[in-house]
Amino acid sequence: MGFQVDLHAICSTVPLPLNQGVPLALLQQLAYDTSNETSRKVGWMIHVAVAINPTDPMIMVHVRRYLSRSMTYWLIKNRFPQPQHLKLPTSD
Repeated sequence: MGFQVDLHAICSTVPLPLNQGVPLALLQQLAYDTSNETSRKVGWMIHVAVAINPTDPMIMVHVRRYLSRSMTYWLIKNRFPQPQHLKLPTSD
C-alpha cells in the first residue's frame, strides 16, 4: 500500500526537511524518463530544482556536473530547437 505526499509543500518548506541529496536524486530520477506523464514530471522537476541548494557542501561537487550534463541536454533536446552548431551526444 502506497501513500502520497505534497511535493510542493515539502519543497516550499524552509529549511527543507530533507537532506539535499534527496531532491538531487529525485531530480535525476524524474529526468531519466520523461516519455510518460511528461507535464507532471516537468512540474515536479521544477519544484524540486527550486528546493536544491547548490552551495550545500554535501552536494556542491555533484550539482553542477549533474545539472549541466543531464538537465541541459534534456531541456535542449525536449524544449528548445537544437542549434545546428550544437551536436549533443547520442547513445548510438
